[in-house]
Amino acid sequence: MTRAPDRLPRLILGATCYSDAYSTIELAVPLAGRLGAELLGVLIEEDAILSYAGMPDARTIGEPGKAAQQVTAEKMMAAFRQDAAQFKRALGQAATVAKIAWSFEQRRGQFSRVFEGLAGTGDLLVLAYARPRHHRRAIALVMGQNATPALYSNAAGVAQETGLPLVIFVPVAASAKIRAELMQDLPNHRRAPDVVVRDYASYDDLMRQIGALAAGLVFLAADVTGKLDLRQLTDAARCPVAIDSGLREPGAAPQPGQDTAGPQ
Repeated sequence: MTRAPDRLPRLILGATCYSDAYSTIELAVPLAGRLGAELLGVLIEEDAILSYAGMPDARTIGEPGKAAQQVTAEKMMAAFRQDAAQFKRALGQAATVAKIAWSFEQRRGQFSRVFEGLAGTGDLLVLAYARPRHHRRAIALVMGQNATPALYSNAAGVAQETGLPLVIFVPVAASAKIRAELMQDLPNHRRAPDVVVRDYASYDDLMRQIGALAAGLVFLAADVTGKLDLRQLTDAARCPVAIDSGLREPGAAPQPGQDTAGPQ
């Protein structure tokens, strides 16, 4: 995906249902404002959900005390359309109040492929997840082999605005190097109220630690993204996940003459 060199970055908020989208909009809109980014909402009609709905004995999971209801592909498509309309309306209202340019799309396919295929360099992808505000205990940042000052700056900004600590996860193999870079380079960037750095020995270990954190939002560095199943990470974290695709500093302009390209 090729973008014009002078385009604004985008914050792309993807969801498969309105409840996830609605809960995440309050985090996504101010983050887009901080980045100087356009806001794109995408309701994704997940192939796996539609395939299940097309099975003869498909049922919804009922609330306690209520019987499960039969679901069909037609009913699920109608539900997607309703969620898309609600998502678009809520996003437009929030973005208009914040004076942020926004747009909305509805797509069908395998969630991760559709979602990742939307991004160009400089965009931030946010996987929506319904996490009540009172269950948010920290903002998390997952780094790979290198410190990422721009991503840190944005994660620290969210932590500062929400009053939550920032927990930075770094791989054991690169821990000493990244910790030194954090100490040397990051004092010039926006600081969170409280910063904790934790090592992870493997991606399974990372999943366990994030699952126990009760995070409100997880930022994921670009060099880690391809090594994790994003759906599994979101389910483990039980909160929205923001994926770096080459972030600039908040408000920074694109480099002159620099084309940007997303995943092939």
